[in-house]
Amino acid sequence: VRASRPLGEGVLATLDYVQSDAQWRRRAGHVTTEQVRDLTTTIRGAVPRWDTRVLVVYLVDSNRGSRELVPDLHWASRFDVELSQAVPFLGVAPGHVDMVLALRNLFHDDTFDASVLDESLVRHPPTRVVGGVSLRF
Repeated sequence: VRASRPLGEGVLATLDYVQSDAQWRRRAGHVTTEQVRDLTTTIRGAVPRWDTRVLVVYLVDSNRGSRELVPDLHWASRFDVELSQAVPFLGVAPGHVDMVLALRNLFHDDTFDASVLDESLVRHPPTRVVGGVSLRF
């Protein structure tokens, strides 16, 4: 289920809720079934005057690798904060050059194209600071 709404000029907020059932095979003949729930909040903002974009993703997950492995951990969260600034003086016709800075502990780059369990099964993702140049044609 997805709900999306503008929060003002240049800001868009989205809530995504996913629920699925997972079956875990622990030992020969032993199967555990549990529900996996993800709630992801995404806020995209832009300041056209300075050609700056901000992306904030916050994910709350009810699974984190089955309660048998981590019985006291029922909810966990992940985040991704990205700031992108256009660099007009390095313009490569017909391309677009951006400086990018991100702070994240989401394990996968594109959460929305991944399986529900892809992010859930990573128990302790590293927090990363990423910076660089993005060139789009």
